[in-house]
Amino acid sequence: VSGVAPFGVAQALLRLTVGSGSGDGSTAGGAVHTITNASWAEATTTYTLRPAVDGPTLTTRGTVTPKQVVDFDVSAGIAAEGTYNLALVSTSSDFVRYASREASTGKPALVVTLGQNLTPLVTITSPPAGSRILPGTPVTFAATALDAESGDLGAGIAWISNRDGALGTGPAVTTAALTSGRHVVTARVTDAGGRSAEAQITLDVTHPPVVRIL
Repeated sequence: VSGVAPFGVAQALLRLTVGSGSGDGSTAGGAVHTITNASWAEATTTYTLRPAVDGPTLTTRGTVTPKQVVDFDVSAGIAAEGTYNLALVSTSSDFVRYASREASTGKPALVVTLGQNLTPLVTITSPPAGSRILPGTPVTFAATALDAESGDLGAGIAWISNRDGALGTGPAVTTAALTSGRHVVTARVTDAGGRSAEAQITLDVTHPPVVRIL
């Protein structure tokens, strides 16, 4: 699969066509699995030398009829650009015959529907920007992270202070250990498609003034 970036894969269909012979249909259209072996070669693969079907089942089909175009939804196994190895198997004695790539029509095809991978939106809701707090005072940082494709990403928000480093992860974190000085605090999140977004606020941790009576 190539030419997808910068989009994501919204859906991937393995499209096969049942042969035209009266006996080419079946009550069991087969099951598609992923396989980890990527070194097999079409010219040398035989039943004896076939690669092991060692991956999970992506989809199955029931009854198929001669000349029927059959779509297997393999989206669960194809999420982005790359090389994928799939196996179509059946345990039924009622064999199905699909057209191969040598057929004049109905050749196997992978039909990919692209989905735009939008950047998440991160909004810090607490504390207000420019806040001033005393050392040792608990402060709660809260934010929302919404993504058009993945929905609520709040659980994956990473909070970072430019002075103190990582503060925690989640839609809200509380700390009373901020060191004195000005902090630029960043809330950052990354969606399933690898897009990252962040928001920042600045706050000051200041000591109260010291009054001396002379």
